[in-house]
Amino acid sequence: MSTDSARQATEGTSNHSTRAINHTEPEMPEFTPPPPPPPPNHPPPNHPRFVWRDSQPFEGQYLERNDQIVQPFPPQQRRQRGMTRRDLVQSMVVYLEQHYYLLRDDSGVFFLQNKANAYLMPVNADSLTIPMKDYAMRYFAKELTDGMIKNVLDLFCGLYSAQSVQVPYVECGRGGSRHDHLVNYYVGPGMLWHLYYDPIQQQCFSTHDRTVVPLMLNRSAQFDYKYHHTTRPADLENLFRGYSVPESEYLILITWMVSTLVYGSNVFLLELIDSDDERIHKLQRDLKNLIDFCGTSFIPEVPSKRKGLEKLALDHYVMSFSPVDNLTASMQKNLLDLLNGYTVDAELKPKRHSYSVFIQRPVLLSADESVITHGPLLNRSITLYLSRLGEPTGVDMSVPFDTYFSAWLQLTVCVKHHVHGFLKEHINDHTSPMEIFREVGLQVCKCLNKDENLFLNELAYQVAARQELSQSESPAAQALIAYLDHNSLCEQSMPVSDWLDALEPFRPKRVLISNWPANARALGAALKKAKSVLAASNIECFGKKRGSYRVLAIRRSTPLKPSATD
Repeated sequence: MSTDSARQATEGTSNHSTRAINHTEPEMPEFTPPPPPPPPNHPPPNHPRFVWRDSQPFEGQYLERNDQIVQPFPPQQRRQRGMTRRDLVQSMVVYLEQHYYLLRDDSGVFFLQNKANAYLMPVNADSLTIPMKDYAMRYFAKELTDGMIKNVLDLFCGLYSAQSVQVPYVECGRGGSRHDHLVNYYVGPGMLWHLYYDPIQQQCFSTHDRTVVPLMLNRSAQFDYKYHHTTRPADLENLFRGYSVPESEYLILITWMVSTLVYGSNVFLLELIDSDDERIHKLQRDLKNLIDFCGTSFIPEVPSKRKGLEKLALDHYVMSFSPVDNLTASMQKNLLDLLNGYTVDAELKPKRHSYSVFIQRPVLLSADESVITHGPLLNRSITLYLSRLGEPTGVDMSVPFDTYFSAWLQLTVCVKHHVHGFLKEHINDHTSPMEIFREVGLQVCKCLNKDENLFLNELAYQVAARQELSQSESPAAQALIAYLDHNSLCEQSMPVSDWLDALEPFRPKRVLISNWPANARALGAALKKAKSVLAASNIECFGKKRGSYRVLAIRRSTPLKPSATD
């Protein structure tokens, strides 16, 4: 067995040796370098379309890298940026061209009129600025600054000035004219009512204008009422009965309301005096809202400077102040100028655009006691001391405010028609505003079927109360009137020093010696200051010199009433 095992081991060894000798290793192929990698950000080879880093397409075939061959790169183009400020300004000019007409007045100042509702506005109106900013943010996602808005308006006015339309007139949207029967009332947006009275049908009618509406200067004005032709003017009385105002007193109130629209040059200052703060507050609010409905019913204080009053006059038609504790001399002079009317310069943005406008505004104020002391302002004021009838009876509390508004407009148009002849007759004379106010009150009584004596007696009573208060504020004037009445004199002339001795016995008992003129010069100054108070009693003072003495002549124009002993 060992021999066989050794043989097998020998055979196995010999076979393995034979296989190892007979094995031939395969030949290795020649080394070939791999292809060069593609350029950075380059698509793989044999791609039908190349897209370069600047997102520009390029057609071609892949070429192997070779330093001697120039690769076909396309020309580099400028990267597209976002909307610039200049692009945004130009886009907003197009926006204005699509939504607004460009108009101009006689002085060449430009205004914008909305194509949708025909509303006319100055170029600095907030109602224009806010939509422009919203439009830029919504469509361009860009913020439009005030400086950019100024550039937009300048470009728009410059580009379309040749296509601008002439504006016929500029006004505040309230009031009537002395030359026709119409009463104009702006109801917005873009609508102006022309109301007139037909004497045949004895009814009021209205026409409206939506094509070119005049510029409305009272920028705070709003409109929230509906006009009803079927309303009767007498329905307005229900409003004042609800406040327990006597009939004679609310005739004065209604006359003042009508006078604000009948004739612009006859506007008055209405001073309401009442101890009930809540009632006077509500009544003043309703008067303001009926004539000139605004977001602000009360102005807290009278501006001390003229510029501040002019700014308020551009925002309001009725200047309603409450409560008023005191009025300085300069404040009262500014209010008087506002009642008489004057021209102011209203600036637009950009500041080189401006226009002149005539402002004349009625004034309404309330106080615990009368605050008017300036003589000329007293002649343009109606001071009404309100009284109370008691609890209101026979009042319909369900009447909407629209009814009162319609009744007031119809009454105003009716009175305007009947008083037009009086105004036309006295257009060139020097008829006092109080005479016009009296005539308007008489026509109000006729339209409401009221006794004229109610109005006349109440007006005389209020004037007498005003004069008595004014005299009490001037002891020298009060003593002079008492001296003339006691001696039944219509005219007297003597030196000022003698006047001082003659008036001393008639000095009011309540007046302290410190408040009485101490010498002749002080008496002359006191009588000069009380000139308006004496004029209300038809008394005139003339100062002149006779030698070294100063002589004061007193003259009463109306004859004295005969005494009971005559």
